[in-house]
Amino acid sequence: LPSVSHFSAFCPSCPVIWRIYPNCVSYPFILMNLILSCIAALQAPIIMMSQNRQEEKDRQRSENDYLINLKAEMQIRSLNQKMDVLLEEQIKTLFETQEKQFVLLQEIKQQLDTILTPSGALPISESPPPKTPHSTRPP
Repeated sequence: LPSVSHFSAFCPSCPVIWRIYPNCVSYPFILMNLILSCIAALQAPIIMMSQNRQEEKDRQRSENDYLINLKAEMQIRSLNQKMDVLLEEQIKTLFETQEKQFVLLQEIKQQLDTILTPSGALPISESPPPKTPHSTRPP
């Protein structure tokens, strides 16, 4: 098939041919336009077919991208659900641990109260408030 590159290689040699044979140069630009139009007419269907193939490849690629993104989104949702379950279990465990610590602190307080009361000291819960200096305002 002739192509634009063949035609562009032929064009620089045209002025040389026209100078050698000046009688055949009556309609050079019409001839060049005809040749260029024929080349374009032959190349147009080939270019259109290649564009259609590229369009089909692009459509298939975008469909594959959509499916991959959909799968990734489903996996992310699954991971988020697993993380929620783990966080709920962890919070539940923390509350249970805190409750046990609170019970232990109450037992320790009771033991300290029983230890300090017989020796004449006041229980921790009944200790007097700290003394504060009186204000200088008149009554």
